[in-house]
Amino acid sequence: QAQSWRPSCLRKRLPIPPRILHGPARNYQNGVLWSCLSPVYSSGIASPNPRAAEPVFDGADLGSAACPLKGAFGDPVTYTGFDRVGAFQDGFNGGPERCKTFFTENRENQLINIPFTNDPNGGNLPLIDSNPDPTTGAADVVTLLPKDLTRYWTAQLAAKNLTLTAPTLKLFSSDGDLPTCDGIDSSQFKSNIVYCAASNTVFVDQQFADKSIADAFLGDMSVGYLISQGYSEKVQALLGSKLTGAKRALLDDCLTGAWIRDDLPPQPDGRPLYLSAGDLDEAIVTAIVHGDQNSDTHVSGTAFEKVDAFRSGVLGGMKSCQERITP
Repeated sequence: QAQSWRPSCLRKRLPIPPRILHGPARNYQNGVLWSCLSPVYSSGIASPNPRAAEPVFDGADLGSAACPLKGAFGDPVTYTGFDRVGAFQDGFNGGPERCKTFFTENRENQLINIPFTNDPNGGNLPLIDSNPDPTTGAADVVTLLPKDLTRYWTAQLAAKNLTLTAPTLKLFSSDGDLPTCDGIDSSQFKSNIVYCAASNTVFVDQQFADKSIADAFLGDMSVGYLISQGYSEKVQALLGSKLTGAKRALLDDCLTGAWIRDDLPPQPDGRPLYLSAGDLDEAIVTAIVHGDQNSDTHVSGTAFEKVDAFRSGVLGGMKSCQERITP
């Protein structure tokens, strides 16, 4: 049976200074350490010799592993899902030696802290504002997210002497006729948000979007993430990206992360869209849900790969995404 993840157990496996685990940041340190050691511990369960057999995680495995991490989502004081999934990936890629560095790299000060606010909507924009302000206009997903995406990508592309023609966003009901697009089977539109390059349109299944926003683990950023993928596809075309399959999809994830990075607090005055506590975690869950279930599928990238690409964009910005492009 699995051992209990207690500080004493962890210190037996790694030379961890006790003062760290019992210091002011112990909640944060213990949380990310647990996440980092989880894939390492799996190796120990699989074999009497922890390093004799490396664990093989597939797309579905990270999704399963992320389930207990959801309990930490939306808690920027201790650790968020964004940080804990990142720690999990560090442990998977670097093993216990990578986890040891958590106590020397001042990791808790790298936390992306988005403060909680007293928002009556729980930090979620509605898909459609039923009572728009006569002065400032509608405060909803279909208005503010495309506007902010257009703002960001227009500026980014202008710096490269490129001009963005922003995608059009169109809602549709899955109970009626589904949209059509060259190269895309109509069945893909149902319960989905899909970009059609032929018409430069992001089609949004309204029932699916409303349900996602109301979901406790998804929320408005899950819809924003998928809308952003349409913009990312347009940006890739303008940048001359020749990527296909999973590599192209993973670049979309990275570009989405770069956009979200630009909206991290503090923001300049006057922006109508701002991130709420939990938005990064909603994006992580969305990436996991939409990943390939098997590593040999190579369509969207595994959940592990998608989270890594998204985090790369959030932490490294457009520069990290540019490195993924092969013209």
